[in-house]
Amino acid sequence: MIELKNVDIHCDDGTDIRQASAVVANGRSLLVYGRDATTRHCLTEALLGLRPVAGGYLTYDGEVLTPAASRYMRRQIGYIPALPPQPQYSLRQMADSLLQLDIHREYRKDSNQLIDIWMAAGISEQHIDAPCETIAATEVTTGMLCLAHWLRKQVVIAEEVADEATAERLREMAAEDSVVIATTANSALADYFDNHINLEELQ
Repeated sequence: MIELKNVDIHCDDGTDIRQASAVVANGRSLLVYGRDATTRHCLTEALLGLRPVAGGYLTYDGEVLTPAASRYMRRQIGYIPALPPQPQYSLRQMADSLLQLDIHREYRKDSNQLIDIWMAAGISEQHIDAPCETIAATEVTTGMLCLAHWLRKQVVIAEEVADEATAERLREMAAEDSVVIATTANSALADYFDNHINLEELQ
């Protein structure tokens, strides 16, 4: 469970997020929309423990989340950024780099399962090995969500969700007992999520 209680955040562009509050239990989802992508990313950074809060608090399973104490939580998170961190990598290469981490070592022997999962999700075999910068952003997001699901991440944070198919996939992940948090420019996706934060109301 993740809780935001009266959270204030100072963003790099000089704007603030004020008094953000929400509780996202296992099996539930939260959509953050309003204002621009940079401001929404500030909230994501706070949820990842990479940006300190200026007021209020964030907790993960009842423990206060701070930059100094966030390493454990990040190991539980499947983070899907708006843009892949290494766009020259293919989906297979991104998965291989994650499987090198000790926390994922139990999955290494079954990595071929992931190819089948990607193909079942509609990603062609050619695109699995193509640089992410050369395929559709929605396909990259689908591939990364499949990877997070396969790695059984307890928390999924997806940035700048753009379409209903991705929102539906996130709803399905929440139904399997994950904590799901997403940001978007499209408030019409709110019906796919249990809770909402409109940043326009928190200035």
